[in-house]
Amino acid sequence: MQFANKLLDAADIEPEIHELVNQKVYTENCKGTTICAIFFLPNIYESSAKDRKVHLKMMAKAAKANRNYRLTFFWL
Repeated sequence: MQFANKLLDAADIEPEIHELVNQKVYTENCKGTTICAIFFLPNIYESSAKDRKVHLKMMAKAAKANRNYRLTFFWL
């Protein structure tokens, strides 16, 4: 697994982060022995698209740093 993660890092491929829009998204992606992390972002009407991108970039960085663990990331 570490070998594969090193290749993904070398190719600069970010882990998938799912937008949690309904129960189906959660059920399909959070199963087995996976730990699911859910990030709550400010409402788009209370911030800006630029702020949203900053938050998503921070989440991608956290997901990438924890690639070796069985984590699935969601945001809403």
